[in-house]
Amino acid sequence: GIVGFETALALALTLVHDGKLDLPTLIHRMTAGPVAAFGLERHDPDGQGGLAGLGSLAAGAPGDVLVFDPNAEWTVEPERFASKGRNTPLAGRVLKGQVVITIAGGNLVFQFERSRA
Repeated sequence: GIVGFETALALALTLVHDGKLDLPTLIHRMTAGPVAAFGLERHDPDGQGGLAGLGSLAAGAPGDVLVFDPNAEWTVEPERFASKGRNTPLAGRVLKGQVVITIAGGNLVFQFERSRA
């Protein structure tokens, strides 16, 4: 297989930049949409199954947040991927849209650092 996680947001943002999809729709399709499609949200009154607020910014939600710059351009360099996989057909391609900060469970787990040239 190929690595897709680290390029997914920028590739999806191509649809926004090309005027084929608006940003709120893209955000919904990458957050609350999959939660609903896979039935991961909690609906039952006894608190069983799912997670309350998953895929949202609601009070009590897991605290998973991604901050991105939709206009930041970057070149796909597989050797710089955080994941162990390096197989991608996008090597060398310039993409527009970059993750700046990732917070998971309320904890900062990733912060982009620009290289100093």
